Amino acid sequence: PFFADLSNHAGVSPQLVEATGLVTALWQPVLRDGDPVGVLLVAWDRHVTLISDRAAAVVGLFAAEAAVAVERVDILARLDELNTALAQQVEALRLSDQFKSDFVSSVSHELRTPLASILGYTDILVNGEVGEMTPEQAEFLEIIDHNARRLLTLINDLLTLSGLESGRMVIRPEPVDLCA
Repeated sequence: PFFADLSNHAGVSPQLVEATGLVTALWQPVLRDGDPVGVLLVAWDRHVTLISDRAAAVVGLFAAEAAVAVERVDILARLDELNTALAQQVEALRLSDQFKSDFVSSVSHELRTPLASILGYTDILVNGEVGEMTPEQAEFLEIIDHNARRLLTLINDLLTLSGLESGRMVIRPEPVDLCA
């Protein structure tokens, strides 16, 4: 709506008119999806008795653009919230991955120590350093030795993977002659 004389308008505070020196005003609601989100106010400090349809249309266009700007600000604020939440989740995943790598490395080292002892004593028994064995005992020791070495290979693979994930180990590809 257009108000040629703000001092006589019941909806406008006399203190506002006095404090600002405004005399004439044009209000244009700023709507988003039909709901008001603000008001665009064009005001003059002198008496204007009539504005052109073109001027009113320009104010309407500005109000429509203001509604788009408000919507963009809302979208950008939501994107910022989502980016912050995503960054927190990425950090949580990174920490979780680090804990997993540390756990795998720690457990692998803890398993390796007693396994080295088992393999050492198995070698002593297989080499006959504590006496002769029956063929059945030798077969059982061979099974123990085979499975312990398989377990050691798995543990070494876990340690290698843990080292690669943590960056402590670097792969350096080199050309190799496969025929040789």
